[in-house]
Amino acid sequence: MPLPLRIAFGLFLFGLVPPAAPSEAPPLVPVDPARIREAIRAEWNRIAPDNATLEIRAVPSLRCRSESSVLEARLIGDPGRPGPRAVPVACRVGERTAVRGLASVLVRVRLPVRVTTRPLRRGEELEPTALRVEERIFDRMPRRLFHPEAGRRWRAARDVSAGAPLRRTDVRPVPDVEAGSPILLVARAGSASAAVPGRVRRGGDVGDVVRVHNPVTGVIVKAKLVDRSTAVVLGPVSAIRDRKRGES
Repeated sequence: MPLPLRIAFGLFLFGLVPPAAPSEAPPLVPVDPARIREAIRAEWNRIAPDNATLEIRAVPSLRCRSESSVLEARLIGDPGRPGPRAVPVACRVGERTAVRGLASVLVRVRLPVRVTTRPLRRGEELEPTALRVEERIFDRMPRRLFHPEAGRRWRAARDVSAGAPLRRTDVRPVPDVEAGSPILLVARAGSASAAVPGRVRRGGDVGDVVRVHNPVTGVIVKAKLVDRSTAVVLGPVSAIRDRKRGES
C-alpha cells in the first residue's frame, strides 16, 4: 500500500479524520396565511348548514419544510351552533404531519324568532297581531326563546319594547281558570252529589288541583278542575271544614 494511503487509513482508524458533514435538511418555509384560510373555508363549505356563516378571525403562523405541503383544517362540534371556536390546522408532508396550529373563527347563525310588533305592557294578554316571526343573526346561542304552544294564551310578564325578540321569561301562560273566577264546586259521596258556587283562589289549568273558596260557608277546599267552569272536591268537605274555616 502506498505511503499516503497508509497514513490516511491510520488516521481514519484512530478517529483523527472528521466525519463527513450530514446532508442539510430543507429550510422551513412559511405557509402563506391565504392558504390556511382557503383550507378552513374548504372544510366549512363541506359541512356548513345553510343558515350559518363563518368569520375567520386569526390564523396560526405555520412553517413547513416543503412548499408542496398539504393543509388540513377540521371544525370540531356542531357547525350550526353559533359562537367562537378554535379550528385545528395541520400541515402535512406526504403521510407525515409536520406541524399543527389553531385558527380562531366565529360562527353566526340565522334563527327564526318571535318579535313584538308594538310595546307590550306587563299583564296584558298577547294578541296574534302583537307578534311576528323574523330571522335574526346570533353569534351566541340564544337562551329560552319563546315558542308558543298551540291553543295556549299568554300574558306579558314584564314590559317589552317593540321589535325585541321575545323570551320565555317575558311571558307567562294564562291559566284555563284564573284566580278569582267563579266556579261550580261539586262534592260527591257514592251516588249522591251536591254542588255549590265557589271562587278559585289561585288559577290553574283543566286537570290541576286548585283551592276553591266557598263564600257561603267560608270553607276552602282542594278540588280538581274538570273543565273551565267545574271543580270536583277531593274527599268529603266535612273532612277539612274545621281547619280551613275562616281563611279568605
